[in-house]
Amino acid sequence: VASAGHHSSGLSGPGNFVAMNPEIAEGAVLVVNLEHTAQRNIAPARSLHEDGYREWTMDSHEAPIVAGITNLAPYLEGLVERGIERYGTNFVSGPNTMASGEGGTYRRLGVPVFTTMQGPPMYHTTGEVLEMVSTPGMERMARFMAFFVKEVSGASVAQLNPR
Repeated sequence: VASAGHHSSGLSGPGNFVAMNPEIAEGAVLVVNLEHTAQRNIAPARSLHEDGYREWTMDSHEAPIVAGITNLAPYLEGLVERGIERYGTNFVSGPNTMASGEGGTYRRLGVPVFTTMQGPPMYHTTGEVLEMVSTPGMERMARFMAFFVKEVSGASVAQLNPR
């Protein structure tokens, strides 16, 4: 399943995607949800603005990305580890079942949901603009996802969703 929905309900929401496309949803074996995956890392600067508020600085690398797999399938976890080693995506933490944002809505399908998400300081603010995107980070994520999708396409349903 791939959708361009958002957290909202309505035509573009993931809940309505499932309701309006049951034949697609019922045939799903894996949901992939990518959100905010190449935002540049920002941190408080050592300097202050004239009004006394702290300045922020943006570096050339992307902010940490959390990657969650709802069923913790060893095959999928192994792909994430291999992808990190190959492509240098900035995934943090160990295995977890996080499926926030659009990913959470798809849990009802009973198939694994793989979600990558960032929540840095500009997340869902007016500061989340195109200039915040790390071009190298976007390339790393694109290469990682191409690898992930290629490997998943050759896997059995039992590898994706061992029960």
